[in-house]
Amino acid sequence: MEPVPIPRLTLSFSIDLDIDYDPFKGKNKEEFIKHIEAELYEVLFDVNPGVKNAYTSLIAIDENDKQKR
Repeated sequence: MEPVPIPRLTLSFSIDLDIDYDPFKGKNKEEFIKHIEAELYEVLFDVNPGVKNAYTSLIAIDENDKQKR
């Protein structure tokens, strides 16, 4: 008896994160971006164990340094 194939979907999303970045916390921008990507992967795999792969592509960085806190 042949195993029944499990249907798989490929989902593509676009996400914009408006996130505080403090350069004095020990990570440069590139390291911070990699950290956030790793956190996104972790969340995706935790939310649904059916997620087999996740890929990201950094499109742009908009620096809003003039924003008041």
